[in-house]
Amino acid sequence: GPDHPLQFVNQVAATDLRKIPGIFLSPRNPLRIVIDQALASIGAAGGPIDIETDDYGLLLHSVRRNQGFACMFLAAEQELARSSGFKRIVLEPPLPPLQVRLATRRTSADDAYIQELKKLIGDADTRSNPA
Repeated sequence: GPDHPLQFVNQVAATDLRKIPGIFLSPRNPLRIVIDQALASIGAAGGPIDIETDDYGLLLHSVRRNQGFACMFLAAEQELARSSGFKRIVLEPPLPPLQVRLATRRTSADDAYIQELKKLIGDADTRSNPA
């Protein structure tokens, strides 16, 4: 949140992040598994957990109340920085990029929704990994 002590530091070590309560998606959420793996890869997993929920509003409310940290996608982080004063924490070492894969059946090749999803994933990848 805007008044959290981490708001005023330039860089946070993974071991220090492990001391701060996490505000996480519920364990049954597929993104939670990816987030846990990313945190574990830099030695930041295993810290206290304040909240586990799939209620996005509750996650944001908890961060605003300085109850801990939350992992967000870049697009959400940028919007939240503008609207709520949230700040991205620079981690050392940084979190690895998430990999998104889309597997479809051949029969869905003409499905407009699938084609739009492929385009969105490709566009997001291009924005996060410029050539």
